[in-house]
Amino acid sequence: MRWLILALLIGQVPEAALPPPVTVSDVLAAQIMLDRAGLSPGEIDGRDGLNFKRALAAFQRTHSLVSTRP
Repeated sequence: MRWLILALLIGQVPEAALPPPVTVSDVLAAQIMLDRAGLSPGEIDGRDGLNFKRALAAFQRTHSLVSTRP
């Protein structure tokens, strides 16, 4: 993500290529779904913390999905 921000700052990436911002309610919904799938995201608080990131990565590995995190 840092490379994307840097590239945007120096004018290398068109703004349309950026993903929409993730809201607290987006993270909260994902935490609830991960918890129901048996992958504990930690405290369900809408924050993109370390436990949430680990649970998301585990879900992606389990379902043979491409990681969305570097």
